[in-house]
Formats: sequence, C-alpha cells, structure tokens
Amino acid sequence: MAHPRDLGVVEGAQYSLGNGINNLTRIAGGSLAAGDVWEPMSWTKKKGMRIGLVPGTVYALAEAINDAGQIVGLDQTGASDLGFYTAPGMGLKFLKGLGGNATVPHAINQNGVIVGYAEDTTNTTYAVRWLTPKSAPEVFSTEAGNALGINNLGQIVGFAYFP
Repeated sequence: MAHPRDLGVVEGAQYSLGNGINNLTRIAGGSLAAGDVWEPMSWTKKKGMRIGLVPGTVYALAEAINDAGQIVGLDQTGASDLGFYTAPGMGLKFLKGLGGNATVPHAINQNGVIVGYAEDTTNTTYAVRWLTPKSAPEVFSTEAGNALGINNLGQIVGFAYFP
C-alpha cells in the first residue's frame, strides 16, 4: 500500500492541493499563496513545487495534467471563470468559450483533447470538448451538463440535467 506524501508548499504559502497526476508522477493542483489567493502549481520529485502566477486572479487551480506535461485549469477573475491551458515551453493560454461567463476544463487526455463545461449567453452550462487548446468548444450534450473526464479512446464521463 502506498503512503501519503507531503508535497510541501511554496514559500509563504499555507496549503497545497493535488488535483491531477500523470503517469510520470508529475502533479498539478494549487497552492494557497500570500494574500489568501489560490494559484496553480505543478510538482515533480526532482524540482519540487512550482507555482504559476496568474495576474489579476482571485482564485486559480490546475485541474489535470497528461504525460506530455499539458495542464488545464481554472482562473477566476471575480467577473468570470476562465479555462486555461499550458504546456512545457508555452505560456498560459485561455480556452475559447460559448459566450457566457464560464469556461471550465476538468480533464485532458494523452492526445491533448480537453473536456469540461462552458456557459452560453443565457448562463446555461453545457458539457463541451476542445479538440485542441485553440479550437472552439464542441457542445456534445443537448441538456445542461458537465464533462468531468476523458480517456485516450475519447470516451467522456460527466453528467447532464434532464428536465
């Protein structure tokens, strides 16, 4: 049986949280930084915890990571929820939405396909898939819902609200 491991915190932080782990044991999550602001982080055994500051954020966490080191997460600005993507050697990129105030990725598979939810202009949330970080989200549920996971075959799990 594996035993829990303390990832530590970045200097000045109070807490850390792991949300995702890839097959190379790299972890993505968040750390509660100075000023009570959650910031996205990644952790490796060799380099320890690294924090990714998002200017102007109120709350941000990395949600998932794949073996290529591609990370998706959430950045809340106070006015909107922005889904982000980053990869080694690349800066932070925001995912396209459906015109509403929320775009939230939850998972990324080994092929770089991202799933989560996005709000439209009526504030209805739909389960969506981004085939690439630059693509527009594809709605794949006719009912309000959320996609929570995707495997390498492209099979998606989540939920939908049926009236």
